[in-house]
Amino acid sequence: MIRLQTTAMTLMLLSLMACTGNKGGAASGAEGDGESATVQVDTTAAVLKFESVELADSSSYKAKIQADSNEGDGSGYRIGKMTCDYTVHTLQAVAGPAEVVKFINQWLTIDAAEESVEAPVTVEKVANKYAELKAEGVTDVHSAFKIKGGGCRMLGNIHLDDQDEDDIVWPFESGDSYYKEVNVQKCTKGLLVIRIGGSEYAACGVHPMPFGYATTFDLKHLRQLTLDDIIKPESQPVVLKMIRKDLIGQGYGEEMNEEIDFPSDGATLTDEGVDFAYGAYEIGPYAMGMPSVTFSYKQMQPYFTALIKELLEESN
Repeated sequence: MIRLQTTAMTLMLLSLMACTGNKGGAASGAEGDGESATVQVDTTAAVLKFESVELADSSSYKAKIQADSNEGDGSGYRIGKMTCDYTVHTLQAVAGPAEVVKFINQWLTIDAAEESVEAPVTVEKVANKYAELKAEGVTDVHSAFKIKGGGCRMLGNIHLDDQDEDDIVWPFESGDSYYKEVNVQKCTKGLLVIRIGGSEYAACGVHPMPFGYATTFDLKHLRQLTLDDIIKPESQPVVLKMIRKDLIGQGYGEEMNEEIDFPSDGATLTDEGVDFAYGAYEIGPYAMGMPSVTFSYKQMQPYFTALIKELLEESN
């Protein structure tokens, strides 16, 4: 059964209070015509405000389960039940400059549909991808999840209801579990950082697979910032050495790969500083977890591009 529900989760709303700012022109959800245009938004009037949205799906399936060893030679099976729980806590912008609200909600809708936009992410590419989804009936995060999102339709597609000989035989009763949370990590008039994290535990898996990544938006020009937009390319080798030194200081020296690069999502701007967060297996074994390094804005100032210095200054 699929549940689509807007919630008022206390912890989420507390984290979003910093994004409310002054009252600005409210805009509609993710509705848009898919048209694209190069824009420069006046972001001095208001800061984005968000509401949290819960998207959830749960199901159970008949499945073939490996028979116990005392029931035969191990080639037999019994009929058991596999389960699926799929939960996403995402966001929708409800107030702020109209162009910004439209852009961000279109991007959130695309994410809820389990799709993506080819980098570099711009307002034009987001609008075009959103137009493709809208043609299929997708207009916001709710319809994206219902029509296109993964949910248990994706995780449970191998738990077949029929009992043909070709079906998968599982070693034991188990279930799929998927959890994803979309949070605002930094929100100013010119910058928005959205952090996405969660965990997927596949049926009969050895361990859950955590994931986490961040996306930094330039709200003035309605585009996603890349590592080169934040840190000067000529300064990146210096910053990478700083990251490695910090990770060794945290005790990751023996487990860490001999050569490392920047995290897949680059540099993340937070209220505390500039964060470099690695995913599972990205620079070492699963036992390392998801290590991260944070440097203060003062430490990073010499390495910032002129663009990010401008956006940070305007956001103060």
